[in-house]
Amino acid sequence: MLIQTFKKHNIDSLNYSVHIISDGGSENAGETDKWIEQQGSKVEKIVAKKDNIFSNNMVESCNNFFKNGFMIDKVARTKAELSNHIDNYVPSHNLEWFPLEFYGLNPLEVLRGEIPDKHRFSEQLIQAKKNRLIENQNFDSQFCKMCK
Repeated sequence: MLIQTFKKHNIDSLNYSVHIISDGGSENAGETDKWIEQQGSKVEKIVAKKDNIFSNNMVESCNNFFKNGFMIDKVARTKAELSNHIDNYVPSHNLEWFPLEFYGLNPLEVLRGEIPDKHRFSEQLIQAKKNRLIENQNFDSQFCKMCK
């Protein structure tokens, strides 16, 4: 897959090295490592959580969110268009996307060390529950009035 990707997108012509983040396993029985060695300084294998602070799951999750979330309504017909989408994705993912698990913090805030407060929205959730109960209780009476 790496060889096909490099050929298809003419990655060999780039004048900078490409980083491949790995979990450190023996991908394809070591064939990936052999191929990376043949590329010289053009390709660098980075082992997640060893050579950087990111886990392989974080990388895979980020790639999945890019493909199946961010790009869902977008089209990239050229490398330039894809590059533009990636440039727009990074700030969107790091600064605008607020996953529920982070209790209102964005991923960059958490990576910088802010501690999510799981009670941050407690009062709003309690009030929303009360509002739903009131709406549900009033639904039957409104529905019955319409039927009469």
